[in-house]
Amino acid sequence: ASITKTFTSTLVMEQVEKGKLDLLSPVSVYGLDFGNPAITVRNLLTHTSEEEPGTHYQYNGFRFGQLGTILEKLTGQPFYQLLMENIVAPLHMNSTAPGNQSPAYQTYTQEKKEMLSYFQSAISGLAKPYELNANGELVEIKYLDEFGAFGGLASTVKDLLKYSAAIDRNQ
Repeated sequence: ASITKTFTSTLVMEQVEKGKLDLLSPVSVYGLDFGNPAITVRNLLTHTSEEEPGTHYQYNGFRFGQLGTILEKLTGQPFYQLLMENIVAPLHMNSTAPGNQSPAYQTYTQEKKEMLSYFQSAISGLAKPYELNANGELVEIKYLDEFGAFGGLASTVKDLLKYSAAIDRNQ
């Protein structure tokens, strides 16, 4: 779920460090319009894009997810590819990948065969989700079949520890 947002933040800040992204840029530069031209990339990143931008925190997963759009326009690469090639593969997070079955991933893994095992391991390792129905019975359900800068990454505790350690080492 929202663990993906930490990865998104890392990808955003990598672009800032490379001098390719200015956090104070209005989101309109990237074709986004939230009805207020004062909204910046930083406002999306810090969940401060509501009402008067920058004045208060209000969680908005949809708006945060638009950072993926910004990254894609900035780099010319799909968000999942940026994530896989800039964080997941370099850190050998072998059981981490988008948790849905998008046809785009099949094309991607056919072109980049070295990425296939990440997707296979992440999907095959998912626990079966259950919920209680209205009668109090435990029933199997399906995972939300979405992925983006807002959420949907499948991972393991071991892989998340690799990510956390890399953050701690400024890698």
